[in-house]
Amino acid sequence: MDIGLYQSASALDGLQQYQNIISSNIAASHVAGYKRTEISFEAIQAGEMSAPNSDKIHGSIPASFASIRGQLNFSQGEIRQTNNPMDFALSGDGFMVVENPADEQVKYTRNGHFYISPEGTIVDSQGWELQGEAGSIKTNPTAGPVTVDVNGQLFQGETSIDAFKMVAFETPHEKLTKAEGGFFIKEEGEEGEKATEVKVMQGFLEQGNAKPIREMVDMIRVSRAYEMNRKVIQELDGMMGRAISTLGQTR
Repeated sequence: MDIGLYQSASALDGLQQYQNIISSNIAASHVAGYKRTEISFEAIQAGEMSAPNSDKIHGSIPASFASIRGQLNFSQGEIRQTNNPMDFALSGDGFMVVENPADEQVKYTRNGHFYISPEGTIVDSQGWELQGEAGSIKTNPTAGPVTVDVNGQLFQGETSIDAFKMVAFETPHEKLTKAEGGFFIKEEGEEGEKATEVKVMQGFLEQGNAKPIREMVDMIRVSRAYEMNRKVIQELDGMMGRAISTLGQTR
């Protein structure tokens, strides 16, 4: 068995996964509050192959294979002013909470782009309801525009109507999983705590922390590495074919 062939094939598989993750980062980089997935490689020891005519101590060949690992990067993205009073950005660690009114499923988000529904409830573009400390946030259509202070307290005129429910996780990359639409869901059994080191900025949105140019540079690097490993496999396969052809000749 040519272990080099299998190692290069393993590397190709890992690079293909890397390329898929980069593609996802690029595709979602425009989504407010999006958090990019970062990649790390490590070598997995897969036992040892005994070399011919050698003892077990000095004659073994280590066999290791590439393994890819993805981890969410929760660093804060750039905050840009939109002047839309229903846009909210969080400065600091924490997440806004939204709930699906159909099945009461809860998700966490840094995307603060919201609307007021015909029923007066603050919702996102998918109809998920923004959660306050008292539940879904209801507004009064006759009480004037909604304003929010830096602590997340919501007002209409001089009347306080609710406060943002904001949750923080000590290790979000371990306790949260990325979901479709830029949302995050918590692992079963995990609980967050009330976010205290976070401020709300009305009329602003947090941009995704994936930078398309950087991702494209990484894509080029991956493509080059993929091509190099493909050529290694071709060369190893050619060498094996020539060896079989030479050694298999009969006289």
